[in-house]
Amino acid sequence: MRTVLIFLIIILSNPVIKGQVCGSYFKESLPLKPGEKYEYIDRFGNEYTEAELRMNEEASTEICTAGHFKIVFDGSVNDADMQTTICNVFNYISTQIGNPYDREVIIGVNFSNLSNNVVAVGSPIFSYFTCGLVDNAVWELFTTEAGTTSNNLGTHGTIILNENYRNNFFSCVNQCTNGINPPTTNYDLYTIVLHEALHVLGVGSLINLNGLYVGRHTRWDTHLYSQTENLNVLDDEPSSLFGCCSVKKVHDDIVIPEGLVSFCSSNPMITVGANNPNLQVNAAYPISLSQITDGELMNILSHLCDPMSPIYFNVNGQVTRELRAEELSILCKLGYQSCVVPNNDCILYAGDDNYTLAPGEDQITISISEVLSNDEFSGGEPNFEILQYCGDYFSDINIQETNTELILSNLPIGYTEICYVIYGCNGECIEGHITIFNPMPCIEDENICEKICNGGFDGITTDLYLSLS
Repeated sequence: MRTVLIFLIIILSNPVIKGQVCGSYFKESLPLKPGEKYEYIDRFGNEYTEAELRMNEEASTEICTAGHFKIVFDGSVNDADMQTTICNVFNYISTQIGNPYDREVIIGVNFSNLSNNVVAVGSPIFSYFTCGLVDNAVWELFTTEAGTTSNNLGTHGTIILNENYRNNFFSCVNQCTNGINPPTTNYDLYTIVLHEALHVLGVGSLINLNGLYVGRHTRWDTHLYSQTENLNVLDDEPSSLFGCCSVKKVHDDIVIPEGLVSFCSSNPMITVGANNPNLQVNAAYPISLSQITDGELMNILSHLCDPMSPIYFNVNGQVTRELRAEELSILCKLGYQSCVVPNNDCILYAGDDNYTLAPGEDQITISISEVLSNDEFSGGEPNFEILQYCGDYFSDINIQETNTELILSNLPIGYTEICYVIYGCNGECIEGHITIFNPMPCIEDENICEKICNGGFDGITTDLYLSLS
């Protein structure tokens, strides 16, 4: 029996539990040579010339091909086990997303001195001279036929490891599997790089203290939602500040940054589809609002609360080195294919499933094959996962999952909704819903010549819908 994974936020200040804070990153802009200009930025707003990005590849000492990716290590990453572990991460990611145009995506990896509370940072490269919706080089290579100018860049994304923790990384090499835990004094390099790789793929914001970073926003930003204000953060009205960026601006009723600060409570969120869950953004600041910089705001708005915890634990305290269903849903929403070979004939549909308990019961065992029986898909068995942070997952119900069954217990009176996601062979993903109705216990009243059961007196039924979606 496999227990549904529970994920925790891990804090770097306690190395015993091997945590990480993924922070912001600031670098000095290189002096411009005659005829040069800053043409690219990262998600923190740091500037790059085209020559600088090419220099990263040219100065490399080791290179590995990892699925869709070419990983370029400079001389600072000279440990063979570290290199192998990092390449293993991108080999795994290549099994989760497709590469329909068969392009090579170059990721630069190096050590540098970061803040003491930061283990690593990751970012894709954006074009400097674009505004409105701006896509990063990694995304363009994977999802667009043209690929734009990204085809000729020397580096499409970067991952920087903190030099101060060089001796504290656990390289799992050939043991990068679930349940192989790092020593208690080490940080798990595999899951740290996996976290940063999500940023490289486009999980990140370009919203700064003035609302938009020089009029730019990412696809991630288009899904930012303020639950407190019940508004999308970016409005569809033309911007009055930037003539060329006439598609989106921060909504007039949302104050930046105060309007998007609340830690993991009610605001802000990321929406991943009209009928898909809202995922909580970890808008928590370790410093006062008056000290927040543009890079720190953009970084905070680039993180989910739990799904992007850098080290994943299940209930037995074991490390789980794989992307979660929520993270794959986000990649699907951003436009990535979730399979290696697209199939134009792929069919994907998830039908709703409804169950009713006998009065007085609070447990049900559901066959996964039965749940999938009214779903349509092609290309073999779909990848089925329970979707956390959707429906009533946060309630006190107990959920256990085996390879063939879902076992739900402690179900409350009324309706309980559980969400699941399946991934089709052409890279699409879709969400399905399982609804369980637990009726009120029957009540006998000798003064009433009728059994009141499930609100059946006078034909009234209960309507207790306990959803957090």
